Amino acid sequence: MKRFQRILAAVDLSEADRFVADDLNAHARQIVDDAIWLARTGGATIRFAYVVDSPLLQHIVDEEQEGRLPEGCEVVSENAHERLQMLVDEAKAQGVKADKVLRFGKTWVQLVREVLQNPVDVTIAGTRRLGPLRAAFMGSTSLKLLRKCPSPVWITKPRGGTGLRSILVAHDLTDVGTSALGIGAELAQMHDARLTVVHVLEHHSGNVVLPPPCTEADIAAARAAAEQRIATELAYYPTRRPVDVEIIVGHAAEGILESIAKGNVDLAVMGTVARTGIRGIVMGNTAEMVLPQVPCSVLAIKPSDFICPLAT
Repeated sequence: MKRFQRILAAVDLSEADRFVADDLNAHARQIVDDAIWLARTGGATIRFAYVVDSPLLQHIVDEEQEGRLPEGCEVVSENAHERLQMLVDEAKAQGVKADKVLRFGKTWVQLVREVLQNPVDVTIAGTRRLGPLRAAFMGSTSLKLLRKCPSPVWITKPRGGTGLRSILVAHDLTDVGTSALGIGAELAQMHDARLTVVHVLEHHSGNVVLPPPCTEADIAAARAAAEQRIATELAYYPTRRPVDVEIIVGHAAEGILESIAKGNVDLAVMGTVARTGIRGIVMGNTAEMVLPQVPCSVLAIKPSDFICPLAT
């Protein structure tokens, strides 16, 4: 995918009480597979990143900034570099250019700092808190990245293999929604995947699209306008299969989640909207409710005017 030429793959090499396990866990394996697949199909490069995050080693950050590791941490560093190098070699064996980086400290902070220092087009990460539709599967690290990382963030869920069969784009008819649509359409074209575009016409007090009182004619007009805009934007992105466009009247978060469940979706693509006056917080009300609950992988797109809170 030409849009994603520089990929940061954040892998967790730990297992139980071991900082570096002998084998990758299922979540790390999916991240590696997705990153290599995405890089191979688009001619991109990968940087594999591992952050050693432990309360027992929090002081390591200050020590590392001075160019040295605390006594006793050399083995952790050596093992981690060795395991990361194996991932680099795996990527290179498949024709993908790759390198590695090892950091110590709070995972989300170190990953955001890595992106700030070495900008990428997408950050791929995972989570171990997977659950059913109504249970939050995203851990705190995933949510922090979604809120604060300056690049698009792909939170992947183990699904056994690469490729995508079904993609859903949640389009709120804003500029960031348009960006999400473009990315979703390109991914669908690459994978011959089914693409569904969902827009929700919210009908409740305070809503600017369908403020009460609202007639059937109002709803029909709003539906037609949304369909026309989405059709116009889709014309720029040819896909192998017909695109399903769903215009739902109701609550945005509920409508999106129901569409994801109904479509057996592998990847949900949606934009995040900055809250006015709160710098660095990009999860709007809908995204805040939807993203922690989705049972599939998520690709979250930042608005163009997003400012990372760690940038200064």
